[in-house]
Amino acid sequence: DYTLTYNCIACADNSKSYNDGYHIQHHANSRLHWSELPTTFLQQLQLHDDKDALVFQGIGVFDVGLAVFTNRLSWLADHIVPCGLKQAQRSKQEWIQLLQQRLQPVIIIIHTTQP
Repeated sequence: DYTLTYNCIACADNSKSYNDGYHIQHHANSRLHWSELPTTFLQQLQLHDDKDALVFQGIGVFDVGLAVFTNRLSWLADHIVPCGLKQAQRSKQEWIQLLQQRLQPVIIIIHTTQP
């Protein structure tokens, strides 16, 4: 699922962390060698647009986490890179709304039967 994680591109962290910022590619195919992740990302730009994946440019994974924890979604939206025409049509406010939606807690209800 391309909406459960994100990519960080053009950030210094990737050169130090075996391209750890290419989370989506890693989760989609964990057998890819770390050096293949950037090329695979470029080959799959349309798929990222179709599946509404989040891609941040110039910031690393820890920057994204800190922005989320400090509620700096506007700053985070400034670093989003649209991957295709569908995403390119989105305004900054629409990106912020998408971030808010994706950050909603997941509630799991477990049904149990009483003996």
